[in-house]
Amino acid sequence: GADSAQRRKLILFWTPFYGLRDYGWGVGGAPFADGCPPGPAQRCEATTDRGAFARSDAVVVHARDTRLRPPGGATVRPGIGRRAPPGAATVAATRPAAARRRTAEARRGRRRSAARGRRAAAGRRRPAKLTSTSSSKDAIVAWIVSNCAASSGRGAYVAELQRHLAVAVYGGCGARQCARGDGAGACRGVVERRHRFLLVFENAICRDYASEKLFEALRWRVVPVVMGGADYARVAPPGSYVDATRYPDPRDLAALLLRVAADDAAYAELLRAVRETE
Repeated sequence: GADSAQRRKLILFWTPFYGLRDYGWGVGGAPFADGCPPGPAQRCEATTDRGAFARSDAVVVHARDTRLRPPGGATVRPGIGRRAPPGAATVAATRPAAARRRTAEARRGRRRSAARGRRAAAGRRRPAKLTSTSSSKDAIVAWIVSNCAASSGRGAYVAELQRHLAVAVYGGCGARQCARGDGAGACRGVVERRHRFLLVFENAICRDYASEKLFEALRWRVVPVVMGGADYARVAPPGSYVDATRYPDPRDLAALLLRVAADDAAYAELLRAVRETE
């Protein structure tokens, strides 16, 4: 009925998302009221309170944190998402008593984008103190990668890029290793300390899809260089990244990165945009 249509829909964040309990989105109704276009989405609210499971309309879990079984007979089923990039695992959480299925369209222009987050310019944050930028970094580009045969063609692009500037490759596909830890986060210290740019190239080029790689990189003291199918202007603040898709010839991207790396003022402006996001 009308009352049901007007009722706020409750979304439960059951697991963290790479350490973020609120998935970088926030809890309560304010993130939806402020960040969604007018319509039903503005009548949603989010919570991290697992005690609210029974009255939740949707439960969100992160595929890497699925060693759980929610209460009330719910099941957590690893699976393959129809609209996720090839090989990307997704998880569906359902209650047997709740047979209704709600589908969120992944494509922009329908209900929501497949981008795994959103970062915006910080309105009240003080300007970032950039006491050290290029002067403390002795390398230009880093790449953290463990999937050596991604369908996006990023490997071939980077191989050509390496003909024009040095790219330090960390992880399973490179000669450099990071400190022991969980995923790319273990490389944060060395990347922030030594490198000016970090390649954030997706495994697959899927329309409107941006993985956690971008949003993680925007938390670091490094400028991300992105390659994917997302409309990055919609999910990241202007000036906070370099879009490699605008440079089909890796030689042109190399020329840009070398030029910016040699200009402390230009690099500081890029890094400032990264540091002033939230």
